[in-house]
Amino acid sequence: MQVGCAASDANRGGAMSIVFNLLLFIHLVALVVGAATNVAMPILAGRMANAGPESQALLGGVAGTMSRNSQRALLTLVATGLLMVAIVIWQGRVTSPSPWFIAKIVLVLIILGLMLARGLPALKNIRPATFGLLTRIVLLAIIFCSVMAFN
Repeated sequence: MQVGCAASDANRGGAMSIVFNLLLFIHLVALVVGAATNVAMPILAGRMANAGPESQALLGGVAGTMSRNSQRALLTLVATGLLMVAIVIWQGRVTSPSPWFIAKIVLVLIILGLMLARGLPALKNIRPATFGLLTRIVLLAIIFCSVMAFN
């Protein structure tokens, strides 16, 4: 058994690895929720356009729930991402971010900006499908940058 700082540092590193892996799991689940919503929402909107008033109300409720879950997923992605970066920095495993990681962060900021812009009165006339397409493109770019940054 080790005594002193070396033992506590080893235990802390092991515990942090477990915390990091749990955060990564939550991060990936949130990514799936957000991505699935981004794929399903245009399909749902297309069905709503051709549905009767009663069905539109039902599908609108489903779309609202999916939208709220997607927003929660995005917030979860940002929070878990920040916590994982903090753990990596705290463990001293990173010296400087790669260009791919910086690109990913810029793209995340773009998605956050798109979410905020959707609520602006001046942009209410822009079709939701346009925002959806932009979000899908940026989401794919984020995933691509993530793969490049971490492999």
